[in-house]
Amino acid sequence: MLKTVIAQDARGEQSMDAWAIREARMDVETILGQTGEPGWTVTWKGRGWWQSFDEYLDLVRQSQAEAAPRGTLIVPSCKYHLPRPDESEWRIDEYNSTTRALLAAWLSGGGGQFAAMPIEKDFSPTLAGSDRASAKTKIVEWLQRVPALIRGAIPQRGSTSPMLRVGLKVFNAMFEDDFQLELLDAIHAAEPADRTDFFIYGNRLFDPDREFAGHRGVAYGGPDLSDRNLRVMSAFADAQAAAEKQTLSWSATGDICSGKMAVEYALRGATTFQLHTYFQLPLSEYSMTRGTRSQRALHELYFHPEKGYLVWLEHCRLAAGLSALPTVSQLGQPGILKSLRNHG
Repeated sequence: MLKTVIAQDARGEQSMDAWAIREARMDVETILGQTGEPGWTVTWKGRGWWQSFDEYLDLVRQSQAEAAPRGTLIVPSCKYHLPRPDESEWRIDEYNSTTRALLAAWLSGGGGQFAAMPIEKDFSPTLAGSDRASAKTKIVEWLQRVPALIRGAIPQRGSTSPMLRVGLKVFNAMFEDDFQLELLDAIHAAEPADRTDFFIYGNRLFDPDREFAGHRGVAYGGPDLSDRNLRVMSAFADAQAAAEKQTLSWSATGDICSGKMAVEYALRGATTFQLHTYFQLPLSEYSMTRGTRSQRALHELYFHPEKGYLVWLEHCRLAAGLSALPTVSQLGQPGILKSLRNHG
């Protein structure tokens, strides 16, 4: 998943240019959740990609060229125009121009070996503190309109062979949990042609009073983020199961600083995970003393004797009475979570 680029129209104008701040400072720090649980958060002043759009296209091409021999997908992320609560016009040219350029770069880098290009529509956590997020009905409209606008930018090869797979990164709005459930209901209730192909849940929390580098109002993560995400996705999974409805494929993000937390998300239906903070920790936080930062972090995530992914897969296996370690898709079946609840 690449850094989020800010969309532009054919003239190079960006309606969301406030998110293209030329700033790359980042601080990694400990944070306490409301329950007193310690965790980590990353704070930065910048928001999206602040270099030129052409440089981002080069990044897409080069990244896909590097990844293609290994069969790895490169996923561009983009922030397109979103109308304010008092606006009705959508800047369609931003969607058309940007999406077509991203797909062309992705294909030229070797992406054509895959059935379609996944693209993430980023709803930044900083939107939670923006006037663009001041009206609930407008937020719902964003989620319902955006997938069709992105998909409509590319001529399709037929209904069974789309060239794009659109994913919405659903952010944590500054409203109650019921509104988060309303957002999830909204993306599932859309007509097939307008529905997102997958979603990412859920972006960081926003503190309007917190200051960083002279800027007031910043996004943050840590235990409070995972607590809210798990609480909301538990309620949504239970509602979907009770109504015998199918949930779209979704990727978990938010405070995944252990294999155990990844399992927690998987038990609520996530099939993939997005991590950022855990790869930024001080090297002293990893048991492995050699290798790259990524190798050390992955070693810890998989093999930690108390919080590792494999340890918690084994716990799930025993609780559910399975003969082998469960797959991620098996973890998402309601029966596994019920078994764990009964198991305590």
